[in-house]
Amino acid sequence: MGRCHIIREPNAPASAPLASGDHFVNTANGDIYLSNGTASVANWVPSGGMSSSPISYCFASDGKLYLKAKDGTYINEAYVPFPGSTKSGTPTKILLECATKGAITADIKIFDRTSGLTIVTKTLFASAVDEVFETLDLGTLANIPTVYGAWEFQVQLSATGAGKEFWCGSLTIY
Repeated sequence: MGRCHIIREPNAPASAPLASGDHFVNTANGDIYLSNGTASVANWVPSGGMSSSPISYCFASDGKLYLKAKDGTYINEAYVPFPGSTKSGTPTKILLECATKGAITADIKIFDRTSGLTIVTKTLFASAVDEVFETLDLGTLANIPTVYGAWEFQVQLSATGAGKEFWCGSLTIY
């Protein structure tokens, strides 16, 4: 897996991003910045949030977050900063771009580590068609925090999915 591209500090960015596409979260006020280059601190661009545009996250440098089945337990593989509904507006849906290798059943969960509450859980039934990316609407959202939260992306493959693969390209919050 690639390096973590989400930086969390209690202030605005003070140095140039390490890579284009990095995320910076000001944990003091929930502001989120996206990098559009690496030349200077000016390459950190404030994110508009849901009230003006969606927030998207790409999970790995090659565009795929790989997950392997582990006896039906949740695998916690990625964290997504959420600025809070007061700052960004209340999201109404989350779209996940995902693919599988082999037919599987998987439970997908977005869990707010900050509050300890589940935002959404969705069961995915994937066909035997390998490596075809599709966009999945995760459904009805709940427990949306008003302030900054660190959301954890989790996947649980069914026991029959042991040894099969599930991967994600991106997650977009609307």
